[in-house]
Amino acid sequence: MNQIDLHIHSHQSLDGEFTEAELLRQAKESGLSIMAIADHNTVRAIPKALPLAEAVGIELIPSIEIDSNFHGINVHLLGYQVDYKNPVFEQLTQDIFTRERGASSLRIEKTQALGLPVTMDNFKGMDIIIPEKIAEYLLKREDARDYPLLHPYMAGGTRSDNPYVNFYWDYFANEKPCFVPVEFMSLKDAVELVKETGGVPIVAHPEKTFNGIEPYLAELISLGVEGLEVFSSYHSPQEILTLYTLAKKHNLLVTFGSDYHGKTKPSVTLGMTQCKLPHEEQMKEIEFLHR
Repeated sequence: MNQIDLHIHSHQSLDGEFTEAELLRQAKESGLSIMAIADHNTVRAIPKALPLAEAVGIELIPSIEIDSNFHGINVHLLGYQVDYKNPVFEQLTQDIFTRERGASSLRIEKTQALGLPVTMDNFKGMDIIIPEKIAEYLLKREDARDYPLLHPYMAGGTRSDNPYVNFYWDYFANEKPCFVPVEFMSLKDAVELVKETGGVPIVAHPEKTFNGIEPYLAELISLGVEGLEVFSSYHSPQEILTLYTLAKKHNLLVTFGSDYHGKTKPSVTLGMTQCKLPHEEQMKEIEFLHR
């Protein structure tokens, strides 16, 4: 496994599992020396995680992963070395969580329309209902086998490697049958937010998002995007080669991250960035983190 992982989620993400302390324990056991907790739309984990990281000798990069809109595409923008103490981030978290609450009941309705047995009552006490939680509930039902639509996500199924998030991608992502639009800020505004708080804006897992980023690259650069998450657990070797070539051609920064969540993506482990570069070259690629 790699010693550097710049895309990790804690329980502060709606789809994350582990506390800050548990993540740092796992990171130490995994041999990480540099890591970034980049939770969805929040920096709430950073104040607690920083002293824990220092105590175990790991460099922690204050980071965030912001949901944004770009031509109707939900683009995840990573912001590295942001000023996590800036109150703008807490406002961002509260705004987006409010929008997510509003989408919860509609997600349930659309899941019911697929013929699946789920109601709001199944999530009592849960403030926000995300697709991964719906998948977890359905797949843990004793009668889950009675619903053929769930079979690919069960043990041995074609989508069972990361069942909860795969269910999300198959049914709740853009243009899928259960997609519920949430009004996110524009990518332009997200880039400006990251830069105004001292951070570096990087597009997360671009091949998973764009399925071919090159047609969009000139515009992304014009908006202020500074780099691409080339090495990702989502990317195939060919996609990595294509992205790496594009990044170098356009003088973009290159990053590497596992997108570790815990049970949402059980086949993804800390350090599983797919990066084959020698450690020395990885350190050169992320010199920007220390400027």
